[in-house]
Amino acid sequence: MVLTWEAPSEDGGSPVTGYIIEKHDKEGVRWTRCNRQTVTDLSFKVKGLLESHNYEFRVAAENSVGVGEPSSPTVFYKALDPIFRPGPPHNPRVTDTTRTSVFLSWGKPISDGGCEIQGYIVECCSTTAEAPAAEGAATDTVVEEWIMCTPATGVKKTKFEVANLKENQAYKFRVCAINKVGVGEHADVYLLEVQLKGQEKWSGVNTFKTMEATVSNLNPGEEYLFRITAVNDKGKSDPKVLSGPVMTKNLVFEPDVRPEFSSYSVHVGKDINIDIPVFGRPKPTITWTKDGAPLKFTTRVNIVNTPTHTTLSIKEAAGDDGGMYSINVANSAGKKDTTIEVIVLDKPGPPCGPVRFDEITTQSVTISWDPPKHNGGCQISNYVVQKRDTTTTTWENVSINWARTTIKVSRLKTGAEYQFRIIAQNRYGKSHGLDSSAVVAQYPYRDDAVEAPKFSIDPAFTKTIIVNAGETFKLDADVRGKPLPTIQWFKDDKPVENTLRLEIRNTENHAMIVIKDSIRVDGGTYTLQLTNEAGSETVPFKVLVLDKPNQNMMAEAESLVILLMPWRKDRPNG
Repeated sequence: MVLTWEAPSEDGGSPVTGYIIEKHDKEGVRWTRCNRQTVTDLSFKVKGLLESHNYEFRVAAENSVGVGEPSSPTVFYKALDPIFRPGPPHNPRVTDTTRTSVFLSWGKPISDGGCEIQGYIVECCSTTAEAPAAEGAATDTVVEEWIMCTPATGVKKTKFEVANLKENQAYKFRVCAINKVGVGEHADVYLLEVQLKGQEKWSGVNTFKTMEATVSNLNPGEEYLFRITAVNDKGKSDPKVLSGPVMTKNLVFEPDVRPEFSSYSVHVGKDINIDIPVFGRPKPTITWTKDGAPLKFTTRVNIVNTPTHTTLSIKEAAGDDGGMYSINVANSAGKKDTTIEVIVLDKPGPPCGPVRFDEITTQSVTISWDPPKHNGGCQISNYVVQKRDTTTTTWENVSINWARTTIKVSRLKTGAEYQFRIIAQNRYGKSHGLDSSAVVAQYPYRDDAVEAPKFSIDPAFTKTIIVNAGETFKLDADVRGKPLPTIQWFKDDKPVENTLRLEIRNTENHAMIVIKDSIRVDGGTYTLQLTNEAGSETVPFKVLVLDKPNQNMMAEAESLVILLMPWRKDRPNG
């Protein structure tokens, strides 16, 4: 069964991310879930139902907060395969004629009635006029006699030749589809005719069943008349001339592009397709740009154009997919531009630094920072402010719900050194932290007492440090500065953290890391970064870890040595 529903009128303040569909068998007591994966459309085809069982259904909406209350249950529906007579074949038409035959073709019915089409029946009739019953009768009556041209079981193909027709005789044809229920509704064939203005001859254009038709292969600049004859089971009408003469010329009108919304949102990691209607004749060319530059197509980002739409497709949306997208449509009649915004919903980026020390006293420090460059597609709800005494590694919360970008941190120990961390938060999560440099809770230094960070290292560290695999090595440096600089270690531009084999042993005046049981991947560029309010300094260390070849390579080498050893005839065995 196929279910449809409408989106909830209230999303709870967070966009609806999907729907949960549940069913209840009338013979059971429990509601069971129908969809394993999230459904984002407003319709769903429920499978796995038991034939002839009665079911009721309900739907619940879900957002980032949770699942809402389900809708009221539907009435009970019985699970049955509906089967009906098929609909009429699609677009029956005459494809060719001879003096004694007509060639017909058609398409499959839009509706097969719920079961396989078994064949098609073609019928024809000719119209003849009876003599008047008595003198002075009003008009002749048209008698129609439909004759089956195909076998009673029909034909499998969607084309048929009706043969043995009388030359110069007018005929009508109709086609019916057959399934296991029976013969379906027939599709009549009608004729549209065209006449060049000033001539007497009417020429057949095409046969059709719909109320519209396209006439091609006309001469530009010529005037034409059109007429049509309506036919039903009772007979054929007189030809009807459509309006006045029509001159053929190319229709030209300015292009237009009409997005439904000015902005579109997508959760990070999800897919989005933005379908935008496009108008214009001749067909306009379509150009997309993003943030003022030509849009770059990738395996995730693509554009699909049709005669009536342009579609932006983004798979597994990332933060840099957000921005302003411009669409330009142009043809010989003009051009039109429009802009839409794509918002990627995600947790925010870190606050912008550096953290500023606006006021320092013996018991408090006032700090400030700037909002994140990327807010995650929604408003920053609050900041989490933390502090730590630099003699420990434990961070303490100063405030977990701070609204502004400046705060006074009080109750500090006089003379103690502190570091602060700022974390931005929105409805989708928390950012990475922005760490400040270290600061001492005391009255500020005089300008002449401030000293930028400095260091001293073993001269051996100025060259590449070569270590054998399995050995332990350390990197260290003496550091100084006023105030004392904060110490951070990086490897290949990524922060270094304590592991089972790597230990950070920093003190106030000495920076050190120790790597035990070294392996090849421990090689690379290590950087020591020293920072205080007077400046910063970096110290590079290059490490190369050497290891022996693997066993397979050694086996091949030994084989080569054995093959190349010299042999002497007089050498004793063994």
